[in-house]
Amino acid sequence: MSSTIQAGTALQNTLQRVKDSTEFREILEQLQRGARVISIGGLVAGSARALAVAALQREIGKPFAVVTQSTRDLEPWERDLRFWYCALSGKQSCDAEVLVLPASESDPYAGISPHAQTLEQRALSLWRLRQHSQDLVLLTARALARKTISPEAIAAAGTVLKRDADIPPDALVDKLVATGYMREDPVSGVGEFSMRGGILDIWPPGLSAPVRIEFFGDTIDSLRQFDPETQLSTGQLQVVEVPPMHELSVTALDFKLWAEGARERWSDDRYARSLRDRTAFADEGEAFAGWEWLIPIIKDCNSSIFEHLKDAILVVDEPGGIEAYLSDDYEELSRRYNEIDQADDIALTPDELYLSVEELRSLVAARQRVELRTLGRAAAEIDQEISLDAEAPSVQIGRGRGTRRPMFLFPIAENAAEFE
Repeated sequence: MSSTIQAGTALQNTLQRVKDSTEFREILEQLQRGARVISIGGLVAGSARALAVAALQREIGKPFAVVTQSTRDLEPWERDLRFWYCALSGKQSCDAEVLVLPASESDPYAGISPHAQTLEQRALSLWRLRQHSQDLVLLTARALARKTISPEAIAAAGTVLKRDADIPPDALVDKLVATGYMREDPVSGVGEFSMRGGILDIWPPGLSAPVRIEFFGDTIDSLRQFDPETQLSTGQLQVVEVPPMHELSVTALDFKLWAEGARERWSDDRYARSLRDRTAFADEGEAFAGWEWLIPIIKDCNSSIFEHLKDAILVVDEPGGIEAYLSDDYEELSRRYNEIDQADDIALTPDELYLSVEELRSLVAARQRVELRTLGRAAAEIDQEISLDAEAPSVQIGRGRGTRRPMFLFPIAENAAEFE
């Protein structure tokens, strides 16, 4: 017990020393003054970066959105942020305070749907961003660039159930099916539901156990959590949030409308075979592999994550690496689209699925942001000068190889408050 107390005391002393440091107080002052760009160099360890971000967020009180390079970077950031956020707030669990928004790292032109777990996590995170105040959000560079539905649309895709409220059970079931829930009896996992007479069992994401809803006509008469093994009630509830299982709400009618729209858009004979492979399902109101990358021809997916983040401060983990990653990604998207089109396959253009470089640059520039650069801005300036030299030999930049013209998402020339 004494060792636990000593460790806790040492941790609190460390946190206090960080918050009392001259550099921390100066960074905090710049943020409070509204400085547009703050650059922090010298934080090498991931845990040190997470501590700085969590401490600054706690002091500022505004939400922070941490942008990482790719999905593999999310887990260590999430682990470290949860640890330090809990330590700073004195909480035992901080699952709800640190939100993770992944993006599908798969090829949108491969004819396959994103992984179900990615779809579920994206939908839940977008829902929580709309319904609740979030202190910390983690997202990848691709999630920053990808187009999506509006906050209003994600709110409409989910449901908030209240005891004594009126909602037709059949309409609720239709919404569940449209947003990715699966009918299973009995319910045994997240994302499943079953309907028996006037009783609806459902297991929404974010809940540790399923919920049983008893209807009297169209009125919710009872809301109870229950044990899926014993089927016994474990407690009464007044309100239950039912987020969507994927961000797009798509019905059988939507698929039929898509088939009509697809025939108009890809009317050239060379697309006939590829189109037939999809419309064979869509005409019957059924989903087909990779429909998420094609449905925007009938669904409004022209919003961005920036609309969902509200007034969050951007925290950019290694801007140079993120820019290089996105530059390669945009180039690969363009190459893959051209390949697919030349193969007479149907696909949406990259600009229909992702923000253009100009749009992304403008949205980033409008945000207050903190840049975490291990080697500082001086080293970044040298890298930028090399990449701007059209005669420069191939050089290693981020994970890519070769000479690259910068996207200028995080321009070095921009005035910034710099701290080491």
